[in-house]
Amino acid sequence: MCGICGVYGSSDLKRIELMTSTIAHRGPDASFAKIVGGKHALGSARLHITGQLNAPFPYCRDEIGPQVLLNGEIYNYHFWQKKLEDEGYTFFTGTDTEVIWTMYHKYGLEFVNKVKGMFAVAILDGDRLILVRDRFGVKPLFYSRKGNELAFASEIKALLRWTDRQPHLNESALQEILTFGYIYSSDETLFVGIKQVMPGEVLIFDGNEICSEKYYVPPTAFSFSGTDEDYYYHKTLLSNTLPAAMRLVTEHGAHEVGVYLSGGVDSSLMAVLCKEIHGKIKTFHLSDSPLAPDLPWSRNVAKAINSDHYEIPVTLQDYLAELPRFVYHYENIVAGGVFDLQGGVAFHLLCKKASQHVKVALTGEGADELFGGYYWTYTHPLGFADRLRIRLKEAVKNVPNDKLAMLVDQLFPLPEDESQYRLNIFDALLKSALSNYHLWSVDRSSGAFGFEIRPFYLYEDIVKLAVDTPVEYKAPKPGVTKLLLKDTARNYFTRYGMEDICNRKKFGMPAALNQLDNQVRSFINNNVSDAHVQNHYYKQYLTNKIDIFMFDLFFYFYFYKNGNFEPAFCLEEALAGGLFENMYS
Repeated sequence: MCGICGVYGSSDLKRIELMTSTIAHRGPDASFAKIVGGKHALGSARLHITGQLNAPFPYCRDEIGPQVLLNGEIYNYHFWQKKLEDEGYTFFTGTDTEVIWTMYHKYGLEFVNKVKGMFAVAILDGDRLILVRDRFGVKPLFYSRKGNELAFASEIKALLRWTDRQPHLNESALQEILTFGYIYSSDETLFVGIKQVMPGEVLIFDGNEICSEKYYVPPTAFSFSGTDEDYYYHKTLLSNTLPAAMRLVTEHGAHEVGVYLSGGVDSSLMAVLCKEIHGKIKTFHLSDSPLAPDLPWSRNVAKAINSDHYEIPVTLQDYLAELPRFVYHYENIVAGGVFDLQGGVAFHLLCKKASQHVKVALTGEGADELFGGYYWTYTHPLGFADRLRIRLKEAVKNVPNDKLAMLVDQLFPLPEDESQYRLNIFDALLKSALSNYHLWSVDRSSGAFGFEIRPFYLYEDIVKLAVDTPVEYKAPKPGVTKLLLKDTARNYFTRYGMEDICNRKKFGMPAALNQLDNQVRSFINNNVSDAHVQNHYYKQYLTNKIDIFMFDLFFYFYFYKNGNFEPAFCLEEALAGGLFENMYS
């Protein structure tokens, strides 16, 4: 986990130092900024996980050779270091960045198909800037071009320090959020002129043009009625893959690894696997009430595996005090849609507390998308499709958006076909729903507190097995979710008397704030006036108080304050003083 940034075509050291300091929260252990070749600038804020703390960043062997920056972790870097050492290569720092440098030297860009992990990589090779993002977008990478200059960074706020231009709102991306709850287009942001390197993409800039190529595209979901023997084969393969993956993911670096534990199938299986490898582990659970639905499940799992368990309570005061910082780090707006808007805030509050006890933690993002964990894949023809069509109609009623309408039509084509809808949902969830919602939240909330979250189920070997499995083995009928994963987990849970987890109801991260949700909504309704709704500058898009409130907070930090956070900012005082009503005038 680090923050990386740079500007191709600029030798402004003060500017790259400012960009680097803006993302220093991501890497509090060391900071570097330098000019390369007299005409390019690179910076990095490092969170020390592997190798020497004073290893050069960007990594290079000489000033005229390739310069490599890495944000993230390469889990199989020991394998490649050993292989390359056997071929005569030498290593000095013990870092996975050095291994990438050597692999690039030997294999060129083909290295992206050999590494396993979560990563954003920047390589400055002569007059070529190469940007690479991992297969599912666990680690972010943004860029913006101005003439012959191209700036990149792990967070948008660093790019706002590159230029003094006032940022402009990408209204098309806003419409996507109001329809889906996240930005559906994998390369877009809410800022005009600021793009994302897409998951599984290599982007190359030579000062004249940007060329890009996808090196990984998730296979499309497929339907297949196999035999019992075939299902047993997939189950056995998954059972053998999980512990090997857990060992590799948790033994990357010397730091103790904690586990976010809801008490559901995904997190409980991670906790058991981690416990069986490492013995005593730390587990973390957040809730707003003793009546929170996941709390007793989490408590029972922690007791069964004898973990050092931390139960983190949260109040309305905690929520409101941290909400401005959450929005600032999130660099986006949170709106209802496919997912509950409280999930991201709950995750952020959990990260704040867990980061005080561990430097690395595991989370279960990706399991639902890979193994079919959402009930509403079987809500056709009512529910999911109709809900999105209604939200689309509302989002574009004043400003037509043909592209957005086409995206919804592609997801739910007419005439209606229930089986095709289900396959399309599986595909959509594994793409931008994962990278632009769940993983966006994971990265920002962990980065805000200078520690690392590893989505265990997105380890490549698990992903390969899951995407090669037909949907019938995952969600075969209404009410049955993650069948293959649950059947595999049951063998582990039985050892600890926890097999009833496989039959429990799924609640999800937003359930941690179930009790607070009504209080938060009441607070917003009481503090956002009807007049503000009716007169809002973006009333053509925003029609309810919840969306307007969250948008105003985002707009304040990123368009009114140009990406600068005010540590003394008080939400209650801002509302009482009419700050949001006046900032659009």
